[in-house]
Amino acid sequence: MSKVRMPKPSAALIVAVLALVLATTGTAFAASSAIGDHLINKHSLSGNRLRAHTLTSNQINMNALGTVPKANLANHLPALSWVPLNLENGWQNYNGDARPPSVAIDAQGIVHLRGAIRVTTQTSTEFAVLPVPFRPLGTTVWLTADMFGGTTGRVYISTDGTMNIQDDPGSANSAKGFTSLDGITYSLS
Repeated sequence: MSKVRMPKPSAALIVAVLALVLATTGTAFAASSAIGDHLINKHSLSGNRLRAHTLTSNQINMNALGTVPKANLANHLPALSWVPLNLENGWQNYNGDARPPSVAIDAQGIVHLRGAIRVTTQTSTEFAVLPVPFRPLGTTVWLTADMFGGTTGRVYISTDGTMNIQDDPGSANSAKGFTSLDGITYSLS
């Protein structure tokens, strides 16, 4: 077998390969050093250039923040003045542990309900009539309420102030055993 002899590479080929190697490694080096946070000097970004959820208490001077504008208004809001609901049609306060059913309105025109109710002999789903200042304007409001056995039903309030209860469709009479008014709110506007 005869050996095949490879010709020696020419000087031009060596220079071309060397230039190619230098060009690709230089570009890769430039790309790796130019991407990411290495280009950005520390403490040099404005707020609109920050990534979401990247600031911690180490970067924020809490003492320099001050009070949020108008936040002091919350410290000066009057306490809610609760008005008892006059229950009707056999509806009554749930028991001595629950707050009595009441209604209040805050400074922003949000009506708040609280308390819990039940009925022993259900003659009507209507359980109360709201006083005039608390009535929804223009339309009936439908509000979610917690009921007996962890079910969810609705309280609906008409513009004339009548308050009714609607059972969870899958659990008849769940409202009868217990209906919580706590946390129910709606806007007058």
